[in-house]
Amino acid sequence: MNFKGKKLKQVFGGSHCPPDPQPVDCTAPSSYTVLDSMTNPLYVVTFLGVVPVTEGYRWDYQITNINAQNALSNWVLELEGCFSDFECFVGDIFPADEMNIPVPTTPGDCLFPSSNPNFPCPITDPCTSVVGLKFDNLNPQNQPELKPGKTQRFSFIIPENLPAEVACFQLKFGTMSRCGEICAPACVCDNPCICEEDNNFTCDVMFPDCFTLGGTEEDVRVAYCIGEVSECVMDGTCEVLDTINVCNTNLQCCVPVQRWRQEFDFQVIFNVPIIPLLGSGACVEEPVFACCQDEGTAIQNCFTCIGDTSVDPPCVEPDCENTEVVVTGLTPIEDRTGTIIGVTIEYSFVTPPCANEVVDG
Repeated sequence: MNFKGKKLKQVFGGSHCPPDPQPVDCTAPSSYTVLDSMTNPLYVVTFLGVVPVTEGYRWDYQITNINAQNALSNWVLELEGCFSDFECFVGDIFPADEMNIPVPTTPGDCLFPSSNPNFPCPITDPCTSVVGLKFDNLNPQNQPELKPGKTQRFSFIIPENLPAEVACFQLKFGTMSRCGEICAPACVCDNPCICEEDNNFTCDVMFPDCFTLGGTEEDVRVAYCIGEVSECVMDGTCEVLDTINVCNTNLQCCVPVQRWRQEFDFQVIFNVPIIPLLGSGACVEEPVFACCQDEGTAIQNCFTCIGDTSVDPPCVEPDCENTEVVVTGLTPIEDRTGTIIGVTIEYSFVTPPCANEVVDG
């Protein structure tokens, strides 16, 4: 399977609550309005439709900021794990009343499968958490943020021609998340392949009284070590949707594969750049960092064809050369005056490629 984006392991599906009062019709373009606790509109998410393109089928969406004071940080569309390939695109920012918004052409920084596990939606939303395709960097060309009165389009392309069904989505803005329902591709396999654990983590760090944040996630320094590694064991079979050619006839089939699992512990330390607050009296001569330590267990899932013993087992021993800790975001922790007094470091542990993974080119 070739996923065009950063591959992260995650549990599929959302945590569903009672039926939502905003019905979604997937036979036509449809919208969902995200509300605050006082039923004031914050964002509108619109499913624009599906368009056949050379690479497959393009699913188009648009998000408009109605009155949310915090700009959109990222959003997740619930997708199951039976897709064999995807590309995603992020559009420019336009005024909300703009009528001629072009199709996005800038490749997006997308994660699949991924989520916002530490920012759940209220239990009154139709979902409390969503796992699927995460549009993580919404301004790849350093354009303005999606603020009130602005709108932005998003697209992704999959090779399969799939029906649309109602699925959950999650918007994250500031330290808040809100969930709703919109149309998304429906996985047609009875036993779709899923990844069982989450390799996304967070680490909270508080700054000394006279310091504040002095950089972005790109400036955070990372060091980690790998601990105990479990055996690679086969834990059943599942299905992945793929297009195969039989005698010049293209078919979409749910192909059965074997699923393997391996766990390993890790410890990580982050150094976050900080700077003195103006007028604080702090005296520094060299760059200063706040330290955050964390530990966890990462999961590697691998898959093999039924009956294939050429790479048995397919898991690869993790080491410093084939793993990576990637900082995916910094969420500020503010005091009552709005001063940043700490951050929540969002990061992912990228596991080794499987021994049988096919690389393009």
